[in-house]
Amino acid sequence: MSLILHPRQALLVEKRVGPNQMVSDRFLRMPGIEGAPGAPGAPGAPATNRLNINGNFAVSQFADIFAHAGAYAIMIDRWGGRRNNNSAGMTVSRVTGERGEYACKVQRDLGNTSIDWLMITHALQTSDVIALRGKQITISLWAKAGANFSATGNLLQCRLDTGTGIDQKLDLGFATGNTSPASSSEALTTGLLQYTLTGTIPANATGLGLRLFYTPVGTAGADDWFQIEEVQFEEGPNATPFDRWSIVIEEMACLAYSEWWIFTGPSAFAIAGARSTSFATTGVKYARKRLKPHTITATGVWDMLGVSGDVNTLSFAGIEQDTCQLNSTEAATAYTFGNAMTLAAANGNTLHFDAELT
Repeated sequence: MSLILHPRQALLVEKRVGPNQMVSDRFLRMPGIEGAPGAPGAPGAPATNRLNINGNFAVSQFADIFAHAGAYAIMIDRWGGRRNNNSAGMTVSRVTGERGEYACKVQRDLGNTSIDWLMITHALQTSDVIALRGKQITISLWAKAGANFSATGNLLQCRLDTGTGIDQKLDLGFATGNTSPASSSEALTTGLLQYTLTGTIPANATGLGLRLFYTPVGTAGADDWFQIEEVQFEEGPNATPFDRWSIVIEEMACLAYSEWWIFTGPSAFAIAGARSTSFATTGVKYARKRLKPHTITATGVWDMLGVSGDVNTLSFAGIEQDTCQLNSTEAATAYTFGNAMTLAAANGNTLHFDAELT
């Protein structure tokens, strides 16, 4: 008897266990895998097929609280946002959910007087959108508002947006060819309720996403926020129960777009070989292959143990989907040619491998 996996799940299982290792029945038989209890294909099971990653906010690699001011940025894995005019006074948090373990709260900071809107968005990659052209898509989510939610009429603006660019992020619409096949204004209450949005995807679409925002008034109180959980994109005109994946699948999917290494230390990080008296290099292997070209950013003070002074420059070359070359330079004569040395990170240092939509 063969086991049939959703294409994304099949890829992740292969990456996780390798071709010659056994996979436990418990690991494979989870919701969303054909033949699993309650999954598509199981006797009497409803057809569920979540298209989006981290709709239950199970993964938040960098931080659970993101105080944001400035341009669009990713805040929780696969979820980004900003305020109009890049204003300050917006905090996005991963908090305890009511229907699942986690929810996402978008809040105007206490005492903030700016009336620029606050927005959070989620978008699919082009390769996932092309197969949806001409089809009806339903987005469902559960939402509630804080006691001081200041939007006029308590209205949360919801947009199902599409675009025609390749692997574009969803900011204030997609940068190329943005249309909104469906939109609604939902009056939130302090109790959690489900809301849905259904639209037909254009025949030329290469981008698809959800935009949620509200325009506040007055001065923010302590609970000027909205909160969402169990966000699901799926084919068809109706919402079905949230398709909950194993945390292993959810995390591996997120790692394809963004991987954070956060050091508590000081921590020995890598063994580097001296190519000259001022230049050393080593290879870095990622936990998960990136899905598209990516950038790497390092923060903090780095040190080559046993060498006087800190690393002057940490840079990256030969960036591939699953590996890169890390280069370290210091003052002349700092290294001994041919020696192996230990590169160490200070407490709080980070490496960010970023393949998110741009």
